[in-house]
Amino acid sequence: MAKEIFTAEWFPYYFERFEGSDKVAVMSLAEEGAYHRAIRLAWKYGSVPANPEMLAAKIQKRCTVKIAEKVLECFEPMPDNPSRMWHPVVEEIRETQERKYLNRVKGGKAAAKGRKISVANKDTSSISPAQLEQQSSSKRERERDLEKKEEKEKRNPAAPAREIFIGTVQAGVVKARNIKKLSPSESQEWANHAGLAFDNGFSAADFIACFVKIKEKYATVRPQYVTDRIEQFVAEKAKTVSPLRTLEQVEAEQAAARVLPPKRTMELAG
Repeated sequence: MAKEIFTAEWFPYYFERFEGSDKVAVMSLAEEGAYHRAIRLAWKYGSVPANPEMLAAKIQKRCTVKIAEKVLECFEPMPDNPSRMWHPVVEEIRETQERKYLNRVKGGKAAAKGRKISVANKDTSSISPAQLEQQSSSKRERERDLEKKEEKEKRNPAAPAREIFIGTVQAGVVKARNIKKLSPSESQEWANHAGLAFDNGFSAADFIACFVKIKEKYATVRPQYVTDRIEQFVAEKAKTVSPLRTLEQVEAEQAAARVLPPKRTMELAG
């Protein structure tokens, strides 16, 4: 079984070496273009046909047999297969690129193995018993915190979404008021309002838009009045929020909308 050749999606192009070739210097523009295509074929497949007619068919682009003959002057016959020709420079580049690739692979494997050994043989002899106990204690605390968090999410699955909603509202209020941050009391106040809005099923954008609208209209009114108006908005908005419909209800409504009304008949006067 023949050895699989090394190839890649690209290869280095040494233009000075190419332009310095005497064979290339006497080529026409069409011959040079066909030569470039033959080099790419040699890089991909390792060789090209030694028959000019077959090579012209491989090059395509209206390549003639005469042009193919000119191109083949830059190739050499393969020792083990006279029907194929190879390019010495292409094979030199292939050998170099394959060596670089194998070195990278070897280096990556060695680095991964070294990291694995380093983790497995991590020296803990310099750590005092007190430090080991502290690390164990910290680990147990993290595990307990994780268990508490999971238990809380089980009792109230909507809590994370509710917290995100409240955070979004608080950030929007800060931006709308053009201040750096809310005081602890203000933050708690807006969290309460946002929580009520979330429970009544409407978006943070609606809530923040309401605040901005009231702030623009009642800029000189005491802050408590703004708070009262927002609470009123929350209550009014909650009344208009439609309950979530089931899939069956949506399909029934769509079916009803597709039913055509009965045709009306006109009565002729006698």
